Amino acid sequence: MTTPNKRYPGRPNYTGPKSGFFLLPFHAEILGRMPDIFARLETIDKTKPTNEIVWRRHCMVYVRPSELPPEVVKAYVGYIKAGGTGSGLHKALCHWWEVLITHSKQLTALLAKYVPDHTWNGKKLVFK
Repeated sequence: MTTPNKRYPGRPNYTGPKSGFFLLPFHAEILGRMPDIFARLETIDKTKPTNEIVWRRHCMVYVRPSELPPEVVKAYVGYIKAGGTGSGLHKALCHWWEVLITHSKQLTALLAKYVPDHTWNGKKLVFK
């Protein structure tokens, strides 16, 4: 019998959410809100160098909004509410990035909790 995996979408037997907040959905973004993590995994499998695929999948982690600093979730909600295009969206996106930078230590600690062997160096995922 296999153990359900509700946390790591890039690993076998994932049964967690299709959408939500994920740590390291991209090699240079510690956190992203993904509408379809399976589409992202498919893109990784089809377009990334072979030596990167396994490690990208290993380090990707689903996190519940309640595990994140409240300011991070609030900034994302503001970004979504800004919608469309133009200066409002640009301002909300800049705020989102500022909040991620401000909370980088907390986000890195969360990553270390779930992926102790991660190779995030504070700016990007370093491939083994």
